[in-house]
Amino acid sequence: MPRFHPRPTPLRYLVVLALLSAQLLSAQTPHSGRKTRKLWWVALAALAAASAADAHSSWGRPEKNALLRGPDGRFGARALGIKLGAVGAAGLAQWLALRHRPRWEGSLAALNFTLAAWTGGVGASNHLRTSSPRGDGARPCPPLQPAGPLPLLTQADDQAQ
Repeated sequence: MPRFHPRPTPLRYLVVLALLSAQLLSAQTPHSGRKTRKLWWVALAALAAASAADAHSSWGRPEKNALLRGPDGRFGARALGIKLGAVGAAGLAQWLALRHRPRWEGSLAALNFTLAAWTGGVGASNHLRTSSPRGDGARPCPPLQPAGPLPLLTQADDQAQ
């Protein structure tokens, strides 16, 4: 019987890298104080940024998750509130837990980095997708353009107005 060998994709590489980094970070068993607390804050910020990027890549597109799907079947403001509220609630719950169990900082940081990598991979996949599986022809997200320098008004421009 032939074995199934999945084709390596960037998302799979991201997941493997996240799991390996989580394993390495969780190996820090002793509580090291400020460094571990800063690492936890950085991991929480990474998770929030990845969730925001995923929400940006999903905005206005068909949503498969029934909890996040709006009345029109798309990702909208309600879904954004649920998604960012869940990240905020998770951060608050972790902060409250760390007040009583500071030795969990390394493990929670590893968990947040892993979730951030996973969510970022989903967001990247959404950005690269040219159409949805439902065949509605959803367009890929437009690339972010650098703003560039702001034009300076001169006296001649001011008089022309």
